Amino acid sequence: YGIALFGSSNNMVSGNNITANQGGVWFYGSDNNIFYHNNFISNTEQVDSTYCMNVWDDGIEGNYWSDYNGIDYDYDGIGDILYFIESIDVDCYPLVGMFSSFNTSLGLYVNVISNSTIEDFEYFESNSTIRMYVSNMTATQTYGFCRICIPHTLMDVSNISVIIDGGLTPVFYQNYTLYDNGTHRWIYFAYLHSIHEIDITPEFPSLIISSLFMIATLLAVVVYKRKHFV
Repeated sequence: YGIALFGSSNNMVSGNNITANQGGVWFYGSDNNIFYHNNFISNTEQVDSTYCMNVWDDGIEGNYWSDYNGIDYDYDGIGDILYFIESIDVDCYPLVGMFSSFNTSLGLYVNVISNSTIEDFEYFESNSTIRMYVSNMTATQTYGFCRICIPHTLMDVSNISVIIDGGLTPVFYQNYTLYDNGTHRWIYFAYLHSIHEIDITPEFPSLIISSLFMIATLLAVVVYKRKHFV
């Protein structure tokens, strides 16, 4: 078994890759445990929880199950059909992509749910930008998506922009106000699949951009006059 709980209740289990076991999780006499943000991948039996009742999401997001066949019609990274665990438990918010969590230079974590392979993740304090490099998880994929949870402290979440390959690759189904709990903002976007560089950055309001352009123009004029008339 990947994880076994014997007479152990009221635990929180999160952020694990539970892969290629005979049983992903096994319970005996263990109730009221909370499981979320775990990746259950290719276990012969994902969960063996006979006569045990546990919780399989945090009220917003659940777990990734490699045998889940539900569809995400509303494009938010969460399956629209419940994932039933044996006969008594259920994951109400099954993830349709694998869960990853990345630490930043500020010690704050960015959570990513994606059906892409996250090859690299960076955060730049100088301009509050997140940069990710993604690739296909399987050879047959035609599109990819990311559902990302961003701490407010990392960037101005009121003006978020996603740029893929410097603007050369279109962004689909973008929703930059998917959910907000006061400290974190959830966003979603999709793209045709391949190898991509993705930048997530706070947008500058148009007024600020115009002002910066005017200042730059005035400075250029001043420099030009000094060179030619002094």
